[in-house]
Amino acid sequence: MKKYILSCIVVLLSTATVSFAQLAIGAKAGVNIATIDDYAFFTDVNGEPIDDLPLVGLTIGAVAEIGLTKFFYLQPEVSFIQRGISWKDDENQGTDIKTTDRYNYLDIAALAKFKYRGEKIGGYLVAGPQLGYLLSGKMTAEGTIIGQEIDSSSDIDVSMEVFNRWEFSVAVGGGLVLPLSAQLEPFIDVRYVQGFTDFWNPGFVGALDARNRGVSMTVGALLSFKDKE
Repeated sequence: MKKYILSCIVVLLSTATVSFAQLAIGAKAGVNIATIDDYAFFTDVNGEPIDDLPLVGLTIGAVAEIGLTKFFYLQPEVSFIQRGISWKDDENQGTDIKTTDRYNYLDIAALAKFKYRGEKIGGYLVAGPQLGYLLSGKMTAEGTIIGQEIDSSSDIDVSMEVFNRWEFSVAVGGGLVLPLSAQLEPFIDVRYVQGFTDFWNPGFVGALDARNRGVSMTVGALLSFKDKE
């Protein structure tokens, strides 16, 4: 029994050593162009649908890269990301107002990564699941209504049961790597994320089937703990 335990410890230490030797950590930041499908039924005073507009939000996060083989990696991430939607009503006389609902999320992702790294340039593909948690929200409105200037902002109480604060989504994307040295690897990333959880709590807003989705564009860098071959 003691020999078995000792053998397990040796294997675990060996695995940890290999994983650490192929570990890279880094950070990224950029923008997320987001919308929420079927967020609500918006109409003007004439009953005509009001067009949704994409929201441009911030995203910033920490990234790790764990080498499994020469080309395959596991990439865990923790990110702050802004999602939401905007809409504009300018079809009515004297009215030109833009309203934005902006939501702040904390996302945790576990992505599979295929990467080729050349001496001067490389590329990669990523895909995998994400789990998000709705942290906070804010509504803003600006423009004119019947000639009166409007510029307002108010917090959205996301603790209300009308919101579904947990979200499951899937991310797919790719990017370029621009190695500066054996250890430092800047990258440019483009990614599409599709939510699969209803944004609203179905028990309270049963008529809607809203889903977050968006395209993020980020830049960042990885610092490796192992010389690249």
